[in-house]
Amino acid sequence: MQVRAITGFIDPGWPLEVKQIQALAEALTACRQSLQDAGYEVQTLRLATPPPSEMTHAVPFADRPEFARQLEAECFVQGIDYAALGPALPDELEAFEVIPRILAATENIFTSALLIDPAAGLSLQAARSCAAAIQANARVRTDGFANLRFAALFNVPAGVPFFPAAYHRGGPPALAIATEAADLPVLVLQDATSLRGARRSLIGAIETQATTLAHNAERVSREHNVRFLGVDFSFAPYPESARSLGTAIEALGVPGVGRGGSAAAAAFLADCLDRAVFPRVGFCGLFLPVLEDQVLAQRAADGQLSLADLLLYS
Repeated sequence: MQVRAITGFIDPGWPLEVKQIQALAEALTACRQSLQDAGYEVQTLRLATPPPSEMTHAVPFADRPEFARQLEAECFVQGIDYAALGPALPDELEAFEVIPRILAATENIFTSALLIDPAAGLSLQAARSCAAAIQANARVRTDGFANLRFAALFNVPAGVPFFPAAYHRGGPPALAIATEAADLPVLVLQDATSLRGARRSLIGAIETQATTLAHNAERVSREHNVRFLGVDFSFAPYPESARSLGTAIEALGVPGVGRGGSAAAAAFLADCLDRAVFPRVGFCGLFLPVLEDQVLAQRAADGQLSLADLLLYS
């Protein structure tokens, strides 16, 4: 099991307030060292901002590509791998139009658009604007991969440490942890002899790992005067079979992901995450990205795993 990201949340100011970014970077670096000392591999340090229109000094639409460029440069100086600009909001359609320019101006900046929230509901105009942005993003690079750095958000709250969904929404600086933990159920389930025993063992393993992560992060957060939001303990995969959520599903007796029993196995894994007790934030669920999961990719290539299946299991 690895830590996919330690994500810091901050209003970086406009113009950028370098000392604030530096202070958060020091907290993230200290958290990484603490987790490495505890035996975890930490892949990336990340930073997420509020929606630019909600920052203390709102960033005008025309300035946002330059804001993104400067933030990217400062993150590089401070040792932060990636940054996410907070989402375009449903009532600011011009913000959607500038998204392709933000992605074109940078390589390590992510961003998003908020289409649905519990208070305002669904904005159809924002959905249309988001679709136009996605089409424009696809032309930013010849390989079409600019959309890898963009997400349309549906009821996603602030404080999620996974990108591109991460954003801040007020308050003091904070940090949260995102896991890459699909290998944990693979390891636990290979020795299981019953569902009851498998559930007990997997919940225990989740709680042990998440509690250790939280303990280290909470201590560092206190030392650096930032808030600790929690652990997004999600079964995110890596493209090899031992770290595949598909392998975990099949370890529960499913003959192949997409065939009979797959939905029940996915529900079992999600239920274990729900039952585990730890300081949680974000998704805390199953991640089923076909291009990042060797077994899911193979089952999709074989024609037994469909988009409808993935939506059902998620």
